[in-house]
Amino acid sequence: DKVRRFDVEELRESTNSMDKDFLLGTGGFGPVFRMSEPDARDGLLCVKFGLGAARGDAVGQGHEEFQNEVKLLFLWEHPRVVSLKGVCEGEIPCLVYEHMQWGS
Repeated sequence: DKVRRFDVEELRESTNSMDKDFLLGTGGFGPVFRMSEPDARDGLLCVKFGLGAARGDAVGQGHEEFQNEVKLLFLWEHPRVVSLKGVCEGEIPCLVYEHMQWGS
């Protein structure tokens, strides 16, 4: 399996309940946090929590945009684009990426 499925509680736990010390940035889709421990399979990861999509905000990305991002990153690989490592499609949609320590 190229992309793993995660549970939102597992992702919350891995970011110390979205602790601000783990916050890497914020965008229209929601905040991005680094995970507290390297993943045994994929190394350092980060999580984009789709809080805008969960709230249904007009300014946040919606479900369709979430699906489009998943499809695009699943199909497209490039050395300058982070790799999609997992998704969570529950109440709060989440995307799990490789963490680029010195990148964006």
